[in-house]
Amino acid sequence: MTLRAGALAAFAFAFACSACGSSCGRGGGDGTSKEKRASLTHRDDVGALVLENAALVDSGATSSPLVFAVHGRSDTPESFSDTFDQYRTRATIVFPRGTATYGEGFSWFDLGATSSAEAVTKGLTAARDALHERVTKIAKGRRYAIVGFSQGGFLAFAFAAKYPDEVACALPIAGMLPAPMRPRAPAVLPPIFAFHGVDDGRVAIAHDRETVAAFVAAGGTARLVEYPGVAHTTTAKERGDFYVALDTCLETLTKDAHALPSRP
Repeated sequence: MTLRAGALAAFAFAFACSACGSSCGRGGGDGTSKEKRASLTHRDDVGALVLENAALVDSGATSSPLVFAVHGRSDTPESFSDTFDQYRTRATIVFPRGTATYGEGFSWFDLGATSSAEAVTKGLTAARDALHERVTKIAKGRRYAIVGFSQGGFLAFAFAAKYPDEVACALPIAGMLPAPMRPRAPAVLPPIFAFHGVDDGRVAIAHDRETVAAFVAAGGTARLVEYPGVAHTTTAKERGDFYVALDTCLETLTKDAHALPSRP
């Protein structure tokens, strides 16, 4: 179904998972090695972490492209970094932390099984604006890629629609964007590489299909890769496809990327 502004029909997400615990928002990573987790360093006072992934090891490079990786509901930056365990491409990957505690982790905005389109749009808009303030302080004018799982996927779509001059590409996993926030034609938009399990019972893939179609209709380049039999998680195959798409995106950032400034 298409969710319109003012609609009172509930989202069919089954996100009101108070008994779900931390598994609600995790991307199903393989488990980042102790060495890789040890390299995660704090970036700001709201819990963002930074991973210098294979940084500065190729061809004497002095900079690396910038990626913001946004975890899902009840997840943590440390846990979401697991999704990148097998990713070897040189990049500076920033993992922001959600602003509200939820279960064993954090959340970006309220989302329940009875949430209306209006409520989700309001919460997601506020979360997008608040995260953008943090992103701009770290990016300092640099363009970047944004990745997100679940609620993070919502935010990846939202950033692509709202800040196309900043976002080089968006890679939402198990995400979507409510109709009031989708782009309208004509628009200059960053490429979208979306990924979603067909059997996702928390964020219905139909919403992702509608979101991707809206980006295409507005003049953007967007694709959705679907995974039959996959629920609200990621598989090794999905992560492999995601790595290839992220490599494609980072190629556009490598030439003009500048190293993140040192934290004061």
